[in-house]
Amino acid sequence: MKTVRVQKERHYTAHHAFHDIAYTALKNAEMPKNQQRHQPLVCMIFCGLTLEAVANAFGERLVENWDDFENASPIVKLRTIFSTIGVSWNGKQEPFATVIWLVRFRNKVAHAKPESIRTDAMMTDLEFRARQYDPPVSKLESHVSLENAQRAMKQVHALMRLLIDNTPPEKWHGLVADGYTASAKSIS
Repeated sequence: MKTVRVQKERHYTAHHAFHDIAYTALKNAEMPKNQQRHQPLVCMIFCGLTLEAVANAFGERLVENWDDFENASPIVKLRTIFSTIGVSWNGKQEPFATVIWLVRFRNKVAHAKPESIRTDAMMTDLEFRARQYDPPVSKLESHVSLENAQRAMKQVHALMRLLIDNTPPEKWHGLVADGYTASAKSIS
C-alpha cells in the first residue's frame, strides 16, 4: 500500500463565512415573505459581524501593533485601518454612514433588552383587516426590513471593495477570497 504525504495550508478569516451567511439570508429574505420572516435580521446581524471580522483581518495585515486594538469598537478599528491606507473616513457618506448605523444596530442586538410595547391607533375597517394580525413592533424590530438588509449588504460590499482596492496585492492572501493550497506526494 502506498503512503501519500498531503500538506494543506489556509489562512482563515471569519469574514468570508459571515459574509456568505449574510448573503444567503438576504437571498432568502427576497423570497416570499411568509417563509422567510427572520432572514433580514440574520442578514443584518451577519453584515455587522462581517465588519468586525473584516477589520480584524485587514488590521492584522496593515496596522502595526494591531493587538493594541483588540478591545476597540469596530468603528475605531475601521477608521484606524482607513487612516493607515490613506483613505478619508467620512461618517456622513457611504459606505461609512451605513457602517456606523450597522455597528450600532449590531450592538443593540447583542445587548437587547425587554421592552413593553403598547399601541393605540385609529384606522379604517380595510386597514384593520389588512393589519389585524400584525404584532406591535419593538424599537429593535423597527430597524429590521428587507430594505435595510439590502442596504447593509450593499455597503459592506462597498467597504470591502475600498479596502481591497487600497491594500497592496501582496497582502491579499486570505483577505480577498477563502481558499487553500495543497500538495500531495507519493512517499512509497
